[in-house]
Amino acid sequence: MLNNVYAKIPHLTLTDKDVIAQTASQCFDISVWQFLTGLICGARIQIYPDDISHNALALLDAMEADKVTILESVPGLIHSFIEFARPLTGLRWLMPTGEALTPTLAQSWLQSYPHIPMVNAYGPAECADDVAFWPIRTLEETQLSSIPIGTPTDNNRLYVISPEQQLQPVGVPGELYVAGAGVGRGYLNDEQRTKEVFIENFLLSHPQQPEDDNLDQPQRLYRTGDLARWRSDGALEYLGRVDHQVKIRGYRIELGEIEACIEACSDVTQVAVVIKSDPRGDNSIVAFYSSPSRENSESQIRAHIQRTLPAYMMPSLFIALEKMPLNNSGKIDRRALPDPDFGATIKNISEPRNDIEKELVGLWCDILKLERVDIFTSFFALGGHSLLAIRLHAKICQHFAVELSLRSLFERNSVADVAEQLELQMTAGLLADDSESEEEFEEFEL
Repeated sequence: MLNNVYAKIPHLTLTDKDVIAQTASQCFDISVWQFLTGLICGARIQIYPDDISHNALALLDAMEADKVTILESVPGLIHSFIEFARPLTGLRWLMPTGEALTPTLAQSWLQSYPHIPMVNAYGPAECADDVAFWPIRTLEETQLSSIPIGTPTDNNRLYVISPEQQLQPVGVPGELYVAGAGVGRGYLNDEQRTKEVFIENFLLSHPQQPEDDNLDQPQRLYRTGDLARWRSDGALEYLGRVDHQVKIRGYRIELGEIEACIEACSDVTQVAVVIKSDPRGDNSIVAFYSSPSRENSESQIRAHIQRTLPAYMMPSLFIALEKMPLNNSGKIDRRALPDPDFGATIKNISEPRNDIEKELVGLWCDILKLERVDIFTSFFALGGHSLLAIRLHAKICQHFAVELSLRSLFERNSVADVAEQLELQMTAGLLADDSESEEEFEEFEL
């Protein structure tokens, strides 16, 4: 980790004039460098509580007031920064992290903030966080099919290896391996899993291995499970996962774990969980399943997942199929699965009943990229997730000029529920105004 902290200094040109935003949970690996780097270079660490770090509007205002110069954030929140663009006169670098940075998001950022470059950061927690950086300074550098994850950080080496454990040439995909100071020693109390991915460095005797490479702890390699390939300019391009493990909104998710959970439901016969791009351009979890009684299965499956898995592993969409497409080997043919219709999640639409609900439906449709919304259906059942809920919260507060509790939005999040909360707040505000008017009138009489 110390190597990771030191590597940040030259790549981000850190000095004692910098202010680093500490926004990550202490359970998230990036929080370590956010906390400790300032102690190495004399920078100030500005620690933000959750009610600010999870709220795009509040965080933008706080960063400007505190003159933050370095911010690391997940792409989902960066979308909100662009949507609610504010002056950021102090920010020098934005570091996207947690999941793949898309060219579209990078373009949008540089169009909104052309004076603030990005550094695409890549690295697993098993290698003390970041092991590769790629700076993006101009719009021209975003005109790509995918944004590179870059080149190795100091004292780390990255290799693209074939299934036969041979080095892959430029342009040929393979699994990404890491060697060097960042590689951890293994998983605590999990010897079997450690042996699978923390392996002996078989490249030490490779003909292309430099003899004078004084790499710290060169004896160990970490198999990331990520697919990558070298570009002709020496940068690495991320291509996805070797297995079905993916990252959604910064969370590492094993799709097979979701499939196993759904298969445990007595009414389900076959399951395929995949990642699909939704109308917003975000990666969403979609569950295909076959079941004899298709009408009641979805509610049962949702309830089972809620009892069994974390909320971020809940699929955005469930699609019941009479029969799963199979390949010649009798396995589910994932490529033959139908394209999901994210707009068809609700069959019977309950229309808005008053002006507040009509305005809220407009906000829901804008955030979720849907044409119609049922006012009694949960925001999350319609395909929303926590980062979108934060964006929705900011829009509601801005549109209605109220201070709605973010927690209340997570607990009661249908259009009808939020409309009721707004009406109560507005009524309370009117009563408070009337009370103040009466007090002023009494003072005037006296």
